Amino acid sequence: MASVEFCDDCGEDLSETPCQGHERRTKIDILFEKAVEHVDAQIKQCPVGGTTLKGRFPSDLHGPRQYGDGLKAFVIDLLVGQMVALKRVQGLIRSMIGELLSEASLLKFVLRLHHALEQWEQRATEQLLGSASLHVDETSLRVNRKNCKSVTETSSPAARNSCRRSPPNPAANGAKWPNPTPTASGSD
Repeated sequence: MASVEFCDDCGEDLSETPCQGHERRTKIDILFEKAVEHVDAQIKQCPVGGTTLKGRFPSDLHGPRQYGDGLKAFVIDLLVGQMVALKRVQGLIRSMIGELLSEASLLKFVLRLHHALEQWEQRATEQLLGSASLHVDETSLRVNRKNCKSVTETSSPAARNSCRRSPPNPAANGAKWPNPTPTASGSD
């Protein structure tokens, strides 16, 4: 309970003043089970100045309903990492916490993460593109019903996204993506 002990305007002691009501803010999070934390703030009126005051909420409770980091991370993993459809994520979250989160709320979780990581991603991309060579995995792609390897291991920025049939050579620098090379066996 966030109590009101003193008047912010005049400093009057409000500890014995009767409470006129409560305002609730709620944070919902998922750990291994649903965790709901309610914080009630007292609302009092100063008998001297007539000012109506509310107790202070914790800084992470900005509005009447908040969602915790565990729930946000789970939603982001489902939407971005697992590529689960938005409606399916909505249904899953509803079955877990008993409340329907709007599509806008779910997408806002992803957008906030994007903004939080934007500068880091830009710096990392610049470092990778500025390096002498770039090595990535050789995961197969299915193109025209054939398994093809996408190989990106070059020493020049112009050739970084090309796909080659043989080890690096100067002629490969002009190749454009996708130009996949079929694997010898046709599968990986």
